[in-house]
Amino acid sequence: MALSNAQKLINLGTPPEVATTLASMSAGAIAAKAQIAALTALTDSSGGTAGNTIADVPAAYTEATLANQLASLTAKINAIIAALKA
Repeated sequence: MALSNAQKLINLGTPPEVATTLASMSAGAIAAKAQIAALTALTDSSGGTAGNTIADVPAAYTEATLANQLASLTAKINAIIAALKA
């Protein structure tokens, strides 16, 4: 029967509570890496210009304002995905 990662650490002299924590953290990191690898960037077809501010929507709706907001959100989401994958 194969030993668990925690048991392997215990066999190497690691205290059981530390071994269990380390093994759990390792499993979580592996799962997180798989989730990050599955992320893909969004395609921005809004026609807007990305910026660092989400403007208030004026009382008189303008398509350009909405397009710029969507472009800005898309750019930030893609930046987050790229940072996670780096």
